[in-house]
Amino acid sequence: MKLLTTISLVLLMLPSLVCACTPEQEILDMVNGARAGANLKPLTVNTQLQKAALLKAKDMAKYDYFSHTSPTGAGIWKFVRKYGSVNSFTVIGDNLGAGFQRNGKLIPIYLFEDWMKSPTHKANILDTDYTETGIGIYGKYTVQIFANLK
Repeated sequence: MKLLTTISLVLLMLPSLVCACTPEQEILDMVNGARAGANLKPLTVNTQLQKAALLKAKDMAKYDYFSHTSPTGAGIWKFVRKYGSVNSFTVIGDNLGAGFQRNGKLIPIYLFEDWMKSPTHKANILDTDYTETGIGIYGKYTVQIFANLK
């Protein structure tokens, strides 16, 4: 079992070892690798969610907070709504991360491992209701939004 876990971790890290992917793509690849390991369909990138995730990450940097709700009272739905209707989604969730950097650069595997150790973050990653995602990184903040189109 330990060997299988080690092999799985190496496979999850392969994208960053063999390509010059963006951190967002590395996170997506690891999330979809975990979903594949649970026999789930991969998430596809949704540009509305991608823009909303970046806006949320910028908001956290601007107001210096780490929470699902902005000091202005905005929840994730408000960030998604800024770039289009939320009526096309049946469910929306988000994972947040802060830090996980070395020399000022995000190390996606550190973030992903932390999310997978957290029951609520892992539940979002492996939620069968989610089909779409968007990932935004700004400064030390990372936001992944999950949703399902109607």
